[in-house]
Amino acid sequence: MSDQISNTTVAQGAMQMFLEEYCAADIQALLFDTDDEVMSLHIDMHELLEFNHQLAMLLLESPSKFLPLFNIACLAAQRSLKQQTTVSDSICTVKEDAQVRVTHLPNHPTLQRTRIPGSEDVGRLLSIS
Repeated sequence: MSDQISNTTVAQGAMQMFLEEYCAADIQALLFDTDDEVMSLHIDMHELLEFNHQLAMLLLESPSKFLPLFNIACLAAQRSLKQQTTVSDSICTVKEDAQVRVTHLPNHPTLQRTRIPGSEDVGRLLSIS
């Protein structure tokens, strides 16, 4: 069990590093957005593959496990970037409900569908064209 926890902690730390390095501008925009609706942070799968191939593969293989970890990492990245700003809390707020969305999946037959996905695709990341 401790190996699973440490692996999860390592993955979440790598996710936060990725978000802070590749998505800092988008996270800053999220912090300063005044809309109270659920916010999304889009991550590019090609950039994640470039940053850490193993982490990207884990996300592709187990999105139901790793997307929630990405959401937690998004929250941590927001808090980290907020600490670096000098503006008031009323202008710059952490969005607790922010959700990470994955874009630009690799062009691979196991990830692509040309028709509505079936029950065999539940819990998988797919690209529908």
